[in-house]
Amino acid sequence: MTLARGLLLSLTVLMWPYHAHSAGTILNGCVTTPGLIDVGTPAVLCDTSGRFALSPVVTSPSTSVQASSGNVAAGTAAAALPSVTGKTNYLAGFQINAGGATAGACVSATITGLLGGTATYAYCSVTGAGLPSPPLVVSFNPPIPASAVTTAITLSVPSLGAGNTNTSANVQGFVQ
Repeated sequence: MTLARGLLLSLTVLMWPYHAHSAGTILNGCVTTPGLIDVGTPAVLCDTSGRFALSPVVTSPSTSVQASSGNVAAGTAAAALPSVTGKTNYLAGFQINAGGATAGACVSATITGLLGGTATYAYCSVTGAGLPSPPLVVSFNPPIPASAVTTAITLSVPSLGAGNTNTSANVQGFVQ
C-alpha cells in the first residue's frame, strides 16, 4: 500500500461515524479505553492521552520480553519467551541469523506454544563455512498470543550442519 493510499484510507476512517458502548470513553473523537465498538461500525483507536494510534493499543499492563539463543555452532539454536504464571505471552517478532556451512542446508525452524499450533519456517544456509547466510526477520502485527495462559513460546532452529560456526535465534514480545 502506498503512503498516499494509506493516508487517504486513514482519513476516510477518521470521517466515518461511530459510537462506543458505555464501557468505552470518547476523547477527541477517539475510543480511548477498552470498550465494545458496534459491529460493522469503524472506530479510531487512540492511546489514553487521546493521540491517534497507528498500531494496536495495549490497554492493560504488559511487560516486554525478549530472548536469544546466543551463538550456537552446528547445533540447535533455541530462544523462548518463558511462561509466567497467570499471564499470556504474545510473540511480536523473531530473527534467525547464521553463517554458512560446509554443505549448504535447509532446515525447518519451528515456533511452538502459539495459538493455532506450531508455525514452521524454512531457513537455508549458504554453502561455505564462514560465509554469511541471509537473515530471516519476521514481525507480527498484531502479535500472536500463546496457546494458553502460562505457556512459553519457543523458536527452535535445527543444526545447519558441519562447518556452521554461527547461528542465533531471537524472539521478542510481551506478557500480560
